[in-house]
Amino acid sequence: MICVSIAEHDFSTCLKQVKQYEFVELRLDAADFSINQIEKLVSSAYKIIVTYRPGKSGIQTRMDAIAASIKAGAGMIDMEIDAPGDYRSELMKQAKSKNCQIILSFHDYMITPGEDSLKNLLSECYSKGADIAKIACQVNSGADNARLLSLYALPGRKVILGMGELGRITRLAAHYMGAEFSYTSPENGHSTAAGQLSFKEFQTIQNILNHSSR
Repeated sequence: MICVSIAEHDFSTCLKQVKQYEFVELRLDAADFSINQIEKLVSSAYKIIVTYRPGKSGIQTRMDAIAASIKAGAGMIDMEIDAPGDYRSELMKQAKSKNCQIILSFHDYMITPGEDSLKNLLSECYSKGADIAKIACQVNSGADNARLLSLYALPGRKVILGMGELGRITRLAAHYMGAEFSYTSPENGHSTAAGQLSFKEFQTIQNILNHSSR
C-alpha cells in the first residue's frame, strides 16, 4: 500500500491533496492550521495518518491538534518513540477509544544504528504500545540498507525505511517484504524525507516490477 505524505502550509492545496489520494499522511508540523481546519482535512480523507513532529510548536498545541484529529476520524496517529510519557499515554488512550491505530516511530537523520540497536528500537516500539513500529534512518552504505531490511524477518507490524538517495531501494523493497505501507510524496508537492519517491514514480516502478515477475 502506498501512503502519500502531505506537507502543505496552504489549506486549500492541502485539502485538495488529501481528497486526491486513497491513503495519506498529514504532516501538521508543516503548517499552522486551526483546529477547525484540521478537523476538515481529517474528515475529508479516505484513509489518513496524522503526524505532528516536534520542533515548531509546543507540546500542548501538538496534543490538541492530534486529539482533534482522533475525534474527527483519523485512522492512525504517528508519535515519536521518545515523546514524553504523559503526552504519549494520553493520546494513546484517546486513540484506542476511537479505534485509531498507533504508530510509534524512530528517526535517525545521520546514521543507521547497528543491528542490536535496531532490534532493540523495534522491541521498544511494541513494548510502549505501538500497533505499528516505524524506523527510518539515514543510509550511508549498502550494509545500512541490509540491516534495515533484515528487520522485516522479525515479528510485528512495521514500516522500515532508509533515508537519502542510497536508501531509496528500501522504500521499494519494503512493499515486497511485508511493510504495512511505504511513503511517497504527492505529485507537484513537497517531499517529506530525503530519497522519497513521488506517488507516480513509485507506481511506475511497481508496475514494471510486477509485470516483469509474471
